[in-house]
Amino acid sequence: MKNILVGLTLVLGALEAGAQDFPQQDTTVRFEHHELHFSILKGEGTPILFESGAGNDGSVWHSLLQDINRLTGATLITYDRAGFGKSSLDTVHKEVEYHNLESSFQDLEKSLAYLGYSDEIVLVSHSYGGYLNYLYANKYPNRVKGIVALDIVHDYHTEGFADSLLNRIPEVIEKWRLHNPGMYYIHASLTQAADLISTVSIPDSIPVVDLVAELPFSSVEQEAKRWKSKHADFVKNHPRATGILAANCGHYIWRDNKPLVVMSIANLYASISSNEKRQEIEHRIAGYAITSSNEAKGDQYSERQNNIYGYNLLRRGMQQQALLVFELNTLLYPTSYNAFDSYGEALAIAGQTEKAIAMYEKSVQLNPENQNGRHMLKRLRGKHEN
Repeated sequence: MKNILVGLTLVLGALEAGAQDFPQQDTTVRFEHHELHFSILKGEGTPILFESGAGNDGSVWHSLLQDINRLTGATLITYDRAGFGKSSLDTVHKEVEYHNLESSFQDLEKSLAYLGYSDEIVLVSHSYGGYLNYLYANKYPNRVKGIVALDIVHDYHTEGFADSLLNRIPEVIEKWRLHNPGMYYIHASLTQAADLISTVSIPDSIPVVDLVAELPFSSVEQEAKRWKSKHADFVKNHPRATGILAANCGHYIWRDNKPLVVMSIANLYASISSNEKRQEIEHRIAGYAITSSNEAKGDQYSERQNNIYGYNLLRRGMQQQALLVFELNTLLYPTSYNAFDSYGEALAIAGQTEKAIAMYEKSVQLNPENQNGRHMLKRLRGKHEN
């Protein structure tokens, strides 16, 4: 492999005028025959690296960055892989081996080291970008403090699925070879990438929030089922993984439910922060959740999603974060007996019996047929009297 870093230089400048209203730096890392473009939003603490999917560059993340920076205060790093966005491709070497998953990983690894981000890091990835997260976490388990995976590939392309896909689109691949070499090389090396990923895993020590889109990734039923099953298998087999079904969302989850993605990232970041910083982030998350949910008017950020997210937090042992989410649900949906029932359950688990009783009383008042609420009231009142 000749993809060796040579004559690196750094170029800093203001981000081109756009939708962002926050300071961001453009950085170019130059290799011998190509260069990578990075955008870095400066902050403090453990940085967050965003890894885009196949066919996308770093700009795909821009709609999320401002909110995530405000909630976490972290440095946010986005970049364009070779052949995408503002990053150039090595045109001297045309062999696939110079433009495969492993070479992309080497580019990233060396660039982060040069830019001074070779210490602790949080990873966020989408689709094909999950492969890069797998490789980085496998090689540097002590550096990676957490991963938020957004409808990533996992080991989807193994067992011949990569070849099956490629055999269906030979004309498209040929067009990419002529007009979009970045996409061509990703697909030309897809089988090799799948083989490589089958040999690595995300270490059990790393917390992972795994979001899977509810809407099918593929119109082929077998492929859509396989996609979701791979996510289910990962969550089942990884001891620190939390699975979240992104209701009514497509492959680009944040385009359909931006608050869900922003809060997933911010909550994971809070969980790996010091107690003082964690409390600050959680306070900001609560305010953001209320604002975002009101703006969504219950369409994209529903009572059901709040409940699912709250119970996911409870399963991870994140009681305080879960209580914030359940309390938010009662504020947004004051006529929902189920919202108060769930908040009561979370309070009971947290040992806040008096408040739990009050929530269950409200739930039963809203729905006298709520047998679970009546049962819990009897149980909690008895415990409280004793």
